[in-house]
Amino acid sequence: MTALDFGLRTFDASVGGLGGCPYSPGATGNVATEDVVYALTGDRLFGNIGEPYGNGEPAKTVQSRWDVGPVDLVRLAEIGEWVSRALGRETTSRAGKALLARRKREEERKRKEGAKL
Repeated sequence: MTALDFGLRTFDASVGGLGGCPYSPGATGNVATEDVVYALTGDRLFGNIGEPYGNGEPAKTVQSRWDVGPVDLVRLAEIGEWVSRALGRETTSRAGKALLARRKREEERKRKEGAKL
């Protein structure tokens, strides 16, 4: 965020934090694109991670301070999880993990409510 304050507008990231340096043992990978998008939009578009957001969709009416373009963070998180799983690893995206955990909780809540009817 400080880099933005100093005028930088281009950042490298990778979906799910994939990558890293093959010459550096123990390299943890790259910054996850999902985390960068969340940092730029944050709870202004998606609400607090611990709170459900209605129909499962981010608010469309609130604008981020930064123009991140037309990006669907939940879909990006799904892709990060999918490609990481295909490579036999776990996504390193904190925002991705949180958003997908929220979706799972919401689906479980709906399933339980449906079972009560």
